[in-house]
Amino acid sequence: MTSEMEMDRYLKKRMFRYCLEEGFKLSEIKKSLGLRASEMREFVFEYQMKGSASAV
Repeated sequence: MTSEMEMDRYLKKRMFRYCLEEGFKLSEIKKSLGLRASEMREFVFEYQMKGSASAV
């Protein structure tokens, strides 16, 4: 079963992607989702990797 922390992380990733695609600034996303700097770096990296993979 999925833990509460895993579910929270999953939802933050989904909201991050949605907000980014809707044109929000990274600083706004970080503040509104309460993300730490390490989470921001990870989410941005994953978003970039998925974006480049879909372009192939």
